Amino acid sequence: KGIYAGLICMVIGLFISACDISHAKEAEKESITIGVSVYNQYDTFVAELLDEMALYAEEMEEKYGMPVVLDIQNANNKQMTQNDQMNYFLSKDYDVVCINLVDRTDATTIIERGKSSGTPIIFFNRELVEEDLERWEKLYYVGADAFESGIIQGEILKEKLDKDFASVDKNGDGKLQ
Repeated sequence: KGIYAGLICMVIGLFISACDISHAKEAEKESITIGVSVYNQYDTFVAELLDEMALYAEEMEEKYGMPVVLDIQNANNKQMTQNDQMNYFLSKDYDVVCINLVDRTDATTIIERGKSSGTPIIFFNRELVEEDLERWEKLYYVGADAFESGIIQGEILKEKLDKDFASVDKNGDGKLQ
């Protein structure tokens, strides 16, 4: 839980940092606009992350006296839908776009569209291919290392098995399925 809470804070902080509210006020902008596309808003972790983003945006509004508008879109596990959402965000001239990738190996379209418009992109929670992240200086990734997360999950499972194997062995065959 602590790792995920930290991840939430990092993502939200990077959103606001990428927008640079103080610079926006100098430029006489009326609001900061952030397009957010998630692979599946019904994923428990993603839903919690979105709730935290909304709360943080409210805090930043109060702190800086400027509206922070989050436009949250659900890609419904479809990369083409997410690509269309990126087009929409760019057509509205959003300050920054935050993407929870549907397909971590298919970020090219989103990257190229952001790059051509000059709109910073923050990828979060689903780590894109490293080479993609190196394609432009206004690309960011916020999230945990997937390999390390797998190790942590394995350690948690081993600890549970060592304590009470029977509670995990649901069919009683002595094996973990």
